Parts: sequence; C-alpha cells; structure tokens
Amino acid sequence: MNKISLYVNRFLDSFVGIALAGVFVVTFLMVINRFLFRINIPWATDIIRLSFVYLVMLGAAVGVRERAHLNIDFIPNILPDKARDILAIITNIVIALFLLFLVYQGYQVAIGALYTMPYLRMPMGILYAAIPVSALLMIFYLIPQIIEQIKGVFNTGSQ
Repeated sequence: MNKISLYVNRFLDSFVGIALAGVFVVTFLMVINRFLFRINIPWATDIIRLSFVYLVMLGAAVGVRERAHLNIDFIPNILPDKARDILAIITNIVIALFLLFLVYQGYQVAIGALYTMPYLRMPMGILYAAIPVSALLMIFYLIPQIIEQIKGVFNTGSQ
C-alpha cells in the first residue's frame, strides 16, 4: 500500500502543479495579449476553467492527505479525550459516505454531459470528471486515517 500511496502522491502533486501553472501561465498570456496587443485568446478561457477546476478539486484531495482542512473544534474541545476521538471517527466515516455519494453522482454528471467546451471542443464530461476523481482520491486518503483513528481508540483503551 505504501508504494501505491507514493505513486498516487507523486501523480497528484504533479497534476496539481501542472494545473496551477496552467492557470497562471494562460491567464498571464491572456492579460498580456488583451492589453498590449488588443488580441483576445478565446481558447484561454476553456484552459483556465479546466485547470482551475482540477486545481481546486485535486487540491482538496491534497488537503485531506495532509489533514489541512479547516475544522470547527468548539464541541470536540469540550469533550473528554475518548469521546473526542470517537467523534473524529464518526465524522470521518460520515465524510467518507458523502464522498461515496459524490463519486456516484459526479460520475453520473460527467457521463451525462453531452455538450462540449466552447473553444476546445472537448467534452464537458472531462471537466465534470474532477468531481468523482477528487472524491475517490479523498476516500483513498481518508480510509487509512479512519483505520489509524480506530486503532488509536482501541489501543489506548487496553492500557
């Protein structure tokens, strides 16, 4: 599993980097062309949209991997340690179930998008595929975290 995680991490980090570079470079070129040369680049809008959507959605998967998402911890902080740990497990299981729902519904939307991007003439399903792909990646990172949390709750209880 560690080797698979290593490859997924590398791919994800590379893809997010490419998407970030795509947003930056194409937006920069679009602005320069528009203001200096008075030339519009119509296809740039499609590239920026595609890059930005994948940047955000796959960036969310990186956030799950790094456990870097925003948490509201008022209620967990007032609970005893054991209850806080159990609440964290329940929360992550609910999130995983929601992500499974996103995988299914996102897939349905992606295959149902029969129209194309205005300038690139690529299927819009490629854009919408970011939803199930990112949800699958988030589940991939969330399951080991849930297992680790469950082991932590049961290991501390036996001492």
